[in-house]
Amino acid sequence: MIAIPNPLAGAARANPQGVAVQTEQGALGYAALREQVALAADVLQQKGVGLGDRVAILGAPSLGWVVAFHAVGWLGAIAQPVPQNPGGQALLTWLNQAESDWLLSDEALPPGWLDKGIALELAGGEHPVAERDWPLDEVRLEVASSGTTGQPRMVSLSVTQLVFGALGSALRLGHLPGDVWLCCLPLHHVGGLSILLRCAWYGTTVLLQPRFDSAAVAQAMAGGGITHVSLVPTMLSDVLEEGLQAHERLRVVLLGGANAPQALLEKCRKVSLPVALTWGMTETASQVTTRSPGELDAGEDVGAPLAFARVVDGVDGGLVVQGPVAPEGSYQTRDIGRVDDQGRVLLEGRVDDLIVSGGENIHPALVESVLEAHPAILAAVVVAREDVRWGQRPVAWLEAADPQDLPAPENLQEWCARNLKRFEVPDAFRWADSLPRTELGKRLRSEVRRREAALTQTGEDY
Repeated sequence: MIAIPNPLAGAARANPQGVAVQTEQGALGYAALREQVALAADVLQQKGVGLGDRVAILGAPSLGWVVAFHAVGWLGAIAQPVPQNPGGQALLTWLNQAESDWLLSDEALPPGWLDKGIALELAGGEHPVAERDWPLDEVRLEVASSGTTGQPRMVSLSVTQLVFGALGSALRLGHLPGDVWLCCLPLHHVGGLSILLRCAWYGTTVLLQPRFDSAAVAQAMAGGGITHVSLVPTMLSDVLEEGLQAHERLRVVLLGGANAPQALLEKCRKVSLPVALTWGMTETASQVTTRSPGELDAGEDVGAPLAFARVVDGVDGGLVVQGPVAPEGSYQTRDIGRVDDQGRVLLEGRVDDLIVSGGENIHPALVESVLEAHPAILAAVVVAREDVRWGQRPVAWLEAADPQDLPAPENLQEWCARNLKRFEVPDAFRWADSLPRTELGKRLRSEVRRREAALTQTGEDY
């Protein structure tokens, strides 16, 4: 099997003095990072970590976390980033589900893991471990899916998927030696992890923030040093509220993870932000399709596939991703959409979300986009309610722009009727102080479904 050089080792040879990662604790150049990683790998090896072991990594984003992450890969082990602050029992459940062999953590270890726990700060290595190439068919990461529609599950990512994803992204977004990619996404999601690996292959800089803070992100972007940033729509909305303006060095605002409301894109147009809408998923190592940066006036698509991906129409409207970024070369997604005559991808919703009412298909994403265009609505989630006559009917859960100014249900029904087919208009509108979201700000549809089911069981309605 073909093997390629470890990305960190390659970057250290090509750009030894270049800044690999910068954090609140300081910065490390590529040569220095390689040295620390090789010594940290010695510590792991002496503890017993070996080729193919599953190593869970728990902790806040930091220089130590980055060193540990690269050290796991240096040994040919499989990194399993753990969600931050999972709690004792939740952590134990996660580790057992992930079938982890080791846990790197500075937090208290769960019962039974005392002999498998290693401090995240891997100090004390004496004999740097030699570089090991990465066979393309090896699994390098196991990452939990987002779990917005149900229980998260572990997804394996191979070297092939990671390297072709990195190359495809660079070809679409552009790459310069002095690029700096701001990472404020959680490192247990593929969006954040992909930044660490892609910048290692590119030999460019990751500016790593310990958590998302809209003011800190806006300040970093306004400083003129950032060239790339990855955000989801709710994050970008918060950053724009901080008064963010574009500058000539900022080339890419990669925007994905959820549907971007037209009102948000209009704000981006007004300040000339180089937004690149993207569609991807954990199973394909992040990006599959991406628009060119700043391409905000080209319809409702999410761009054309990257260089090493193909998207085709699949069964029952589900999209299929083909090529080296897909597991085993082909992946039937849970996303419903179509590929237009130009090869660009349009999304209509998720198979899991589809509402079937009287034999008609209702795509919640379409209804939500209409509702979110109403000036009184900040966010919407549409779910199914069981109905004796129609089988299912849509119900809208809403978050108000101003809680003191709520439109009447008949006003909302009229608004929807002007933009939707009659059967797509929700039967009920429920206001929530805030809609449940993941740490990335994505609306947690599974929790909204649970709340709706609870109301149905009690016979409540409002």
